Amino acid sequence: MKRLYGMAALFAAASAFGSPLITGGSMDLGDPGKPVPGWDMEIAKINYKDAVSNPEVLYCTETVPGKTGYALRTPAGNGIISFALRCGRFRIDRDAEVEVSFDCKFSPEEIGKISSHVDLRTLGDRGTKPMPDWDHPRYPVLQGIGIRPSAEWQHVSRKFKIRKWNNDYIVSIHVGRRDGSPLQGSMFLDNFKIRFTDAPALPVQEAAAIPDRDGAAYRKGEMIRIKLNALLDSADPQTDAILTAVADHDSTVRKDFPVVLRKNGFRHTGTVEWKAGCYGSWHFELRHKGKNIPVLGDFSVIHAPVKHPAHTPGWGLGYNTNQPNAPRTPISRQYTQLTTWFYPSLRSKSEIPYLAGMRLARIWANWQLIEPEKDKFNPALTGLQIDEAVRPGMEPVFCIAGTGLVFSDGTRNPEHTRYPLYLQQYMKPVPGKNNTLLLDGPATLWDSYLDYCLKTWGAKVRFWEFLNEPGSPECKPEVYIRYLKHIYARIKAANPEYKVLANGNTCDVGFDKGWCARLSKADSGYVDFMDYCAFHPYWNSTDYIKGVFGLYSKHVQELRATMKKQKPLWNTECFYIINARKPQNDFYINLEYCDAEAVQRHYLDGMLNGVEAALALNENSFLKVAPRVTAIPALSEMATALNALSSHLSGMEKLEPLKINQFMRAGIFSGKNGKAVGFVYDLRPSGSTMNVPEKSGVVITDLFGNPEKGGKIKQSFEPHYIFGSASAVQAFFRNVRFIPAESCRVYVRKAGKTAHVNAVNMNGQAGFFTARFKPETKLPSVQFSFRSGSDESTADIYAPDALPSELPFHPDDNGSEPVNAIRLPDTLEYQIKNGEDSAETLRLKNASVKVWSEKGFLKIRADVNDPDVTASPDELPWNGDSVEVFLDPAPFNQLGNNVIMTSNPLNCYQFGFAALPSKTGHSVKAIARANGKFVSQSSVKQSRHEHGYTLEASIPWNEFRLPGSEWFGMEINIHREGTDKPAGPDSECLSGLPEKHYLHRFHYPVFRLAPEVLRELDGKSGPVNGDFREGRYGEAASWILSPQDFKNTIRFIEKSGFNGANAVVITAKDRSKRGLTIMQTLDVPPDATGVRLRALVKLENIDSGSEIVDRWRPRGFVLRLGDWDLGHTIVSGMPGDTPWTSLDCWIPMKKKAKTADLTLGLRGASGEVTVSNIKVEYTK
Repeated sequence: MKRLYGMAALFAAASAFGSPLITGGSMDLGDPGKPVPGWDMEIAKINYKDAVSNPEVLYCTETVPGKTGYALRTPAGNGIISFALRCGRFRIDRDAEVEVSFDCKFSPEEIGKISSHVDLRTLGDRGTKPMPDWDHPRYPVLQGIGIRPSAEWQHVSRKFKIRKWNNDYIVSIHVGRRDGSPLQGSMFLDNFKIRFTDAPALPVQEAAAIPDRDGAAYRKGEMIRIKLNALLDSADPQTDAILTAVADHDSTVRKDFPVVLRKNGFRHTGTVEWKAGCYGSWHFELRHKGKNIPVLGDFSVIHAPVKHPAHTPGWGLGYNTNQPNAPRTPISRQYTQLTTWFYPSLRSKSEIPYLAGMRLARIWANWQLIEPEKDKFNPALTGLQIDEAVRPGMEPVFCIAGTGLVFSDGTRNPEHTRYPLYLQQYMKPVPGKNNTLLLDGPATLWDSYLDYCLKTWGAKVRFWEFLNEPGSPECKPEVYIRYLKHIYARIKAANPEYKVLANGNTCDVGFDKGWCARLSKADSGYVDFMDYCAFHPYWNSTDYIKGVFGLYSKHVQELRATMKKQKPLWNTECFYIINARKPQNDFYINLEYCDAEAVQRHYLDGMLNGVEAALALNENSFLKVAPRVTAIPALSEMATALNALSSHLSGMEKLEPLKINQFMRAGIFSGKNGKAVGFVYDLRPSGSTMNVPEKSGVVITDLFGNPEKGGKIKQSFEPHYIFGSASAVQAFFRNVRFIPAESCRVYVRKAGKTAHVNAVNMNGQAGFFTARFKPETKLPSVQFSFRSGSDESTADIYAPDALPSELPFHPDDNGSEPVNAIRLPDTLEYQIKNGEDSAETLRLKNASVKVWSEKGFLKIRADVNDPDVTASPDELPWNGDSVEVFLDPAPFNQLGNNVIMTSNPLNCYQFGFAALPSKTGHSVKAIARANGKFVSQSSVKQSRHEHGYTLEASIPWNEFRLPGSEWFGMEINIHREGTDKPAGPDSECLSGLPEKHYLHRFHYPVFRLAPEVLRELDGKSGPVNGDFREGRYGEAASWILSPQDFKNTIRFIEKSGFNGANAVVITAKDRSKRGLTIMQTLDVPPDATGVRLRALVKLENIDSGSEIVDRWRPRGFVLRLGDWDLGHTIVSGMPGDTPWTSLDCWIPMKKKAKTADLTLGLRGASGEVTVSNIKVEYTK
């Protein structure tokens, strides 16, 4: 299970440089006796008896008279033992210093009894390696300040050094009794500010749009009434503003509401009302006198809850209740504490999930909580969870023990152990694991605990899940199976109608379902002792994640393949569902919240794969991230989307999956009443257009249930639903047409023996795209990794023979017929070598040119026949006799754009070298089209002879070339004074084409750097011998090989690669071998911000077996650069066969590493890898 940490928060941004970084700190936006907008109160611990005796009491802040204006008061005398106040989250876009300041006081009865402190932290990012200067390995910034409680108002202020970071900052104030007893008094808070210390203080302008209903959840047709309280920098007694309702899921504007704000004391107030129309989750924006005013406030429009019959699709929507912690200290046992409570009341902990469409609730039956001592039972907290789930109409799923079988040794710290200490006698040390124990005793050790649970809650519980995620690497499958058989028999003896869930595989410990295979290997008959197979599809939460298709489906297929007898699948936990459009930061707090499209696709993907029920989410996910403005927070976007899904499934009993193409998902739900509901979504980022037949006889809605207009409807990740009779819905899918949008445009241009395949991202989103060329094209499959929605990428493919005129390929994100790549004319290719003596003489009509590399410079020597050499009158060499050099550093990028000078100019260069110094003394002029501040260190040497002149120009390579770049385009033009025609009778160029060289680039001849030039310029920043042209005695030169034996070999074989190129063949017959790889250590350029890594490979029979695998380093094919690993990126070791494919990997350089190991081969797997080329290119 993931450790839970919930907080409602607001992603606040300062509207001006000196404005506070949060909204609501003034405490002046609420009404007396009502909650303080912008602040959430998280109950850390509360007395069980108080909570149960008043289940509907709302625990929230209160607006009271303050030091200035209003203040915040916390509740008291209601069993709260400790709590945290939290303001909205905020982002920091620069390293800076901030000041946190506020006024506070405490009730006199609490002075001397409580402790309080401020906590400032930034949320982490598991994708970034912790740095030595971080405050904490998980939190780059983690600082705080203690508060000395006082009964009088005191001002608290502290300055903090903070850093620019890619995740949210949050500040919280923690309060609690030192002795662990319930609080009897309150904290008062006023004038809370977080601001940059180097910015001038500006007047606070902020507002709150407060709905007239706690929770702000309305049904369609109901009146929504909003009171707007605003602090404005205005003395006007009356002023106009615009309040806008904006959809959370796509930021579309619902409606603009003009509002008249009237001065009322120190603030302005007004009201707005309208009839609820569109379903969905919404927030507000406010404009006053042309300025955006930060405003708090949210609402949702939802469907009426539906009661679904058992085992129907709608009944299978479920969630996880939060796991209560066992009382471990004498004081906590005295008060039987409930812990980590994010909801405003006990009752809302079940009412809100039920409103969100949940009909199954997973209960964590903590063994230590229920039976802390042998045969001494405490049913209070677990029973409370079950009763609260059952009360609104949800069915509990009882997770036996609430743990696995592997624990830290509880005798070392009894107050923090996760198992009853009387089980210590059955604990056995895990070899090689310090402080780690396996519960390995007789099966009867479960009897007292299990019999008590069956007797106490058997009337309310039908579903019993044996353990949570038991398949850790240290757990022996035979121990689990021994217990399972005993548990199963005992449960069935109590009631044959009870259902047992088992297995509990989770992708936290491996993508290849290693636990499932280990169970089957130990005893394939274990499936006979479970009614349902439980699993947790972490990191495979949907069929589209970060450009990778089909993960959920593949997950289910692999799981089923391990079972000798199929059992219905139940997804009993998946808190982290990855967004399609904007993936969350890789941190557990961020991952608990996802977009509406993602959560609906998660549940629908499961249903399409035969998953009968999904209890995926945790209870925190139903509350909105933004701080509340009412006592009950607004529903999250996820909750609103699931409420809609539950409503859509009303009366539906079965699902018929439909096959449209491999990138779309669709199905038809049907019921006994002759009605049906179809659904469809498109996993291609660019989506498709749904051409709706006329008079279709169905109603089409968006994911929330709002009707769509017919005709052409944009289809993407967001599901559409089709309502009608069963025959009408089936006819709709027979007749509808989906026209794919162009997601990627592919160009091919050949130079010499290399085909350059360039792809431009057209879908507006980062991700992967693969062009699977047909065999007759003589091209492999080419993958492109796009780091942004407008990125491009180019692959260089060895192609010694002529390419056909048409190059058809199958786009991997398009279900339509093959499309043709755009073929550009072949171009000339010359080679750049070291030294003038090695340079080829290139002859023009009345000149000759040599080009070579020398000591870090591109050298160009031109011998020009021109009896009348004229100097330029000014600083521009081309106004006289000169040699012009036009450079294109990336001639095979952006092949759809020949024009250099546009509003977004290409990164091309123009150098002018004068035959004679100009009359102003200038000989060189350099222009960078994409950099107006470009200053060149290029130079020229000039000499005259009887037939004309000789000119030798030097251009530093590092002025235009990036490390790893092997090709560049260059046109050399001999300009003669007296003509402005680029290639007229008195002007000639290398290409011989009459083009405007400063404007167009495709006609430039291409130059390729010889291997020795690459080595001299790049050193070890790129792989030496990356194309394996050099090798002897079966070994490729410059590569380090891992140890081999007669079963596992690495061989350099000439002409065994793609199109007859040389290659290295890595063959592993023993998958137990840790690694079989080739490696080089690369020097990372100090100014590199990213690297593009390409490898042309063929994989055959890759088999990683069924061992436990770290998802960060999956077994199978391995391609690594430094800390980056392809297997982690695509969550796979690429099992099976992969035909020749040019893999493309974009790797951001997040830390200043001086070196990085480049590794390719096999990791813990058998099979064969053939690699024909490895290339690295850096970006600045």
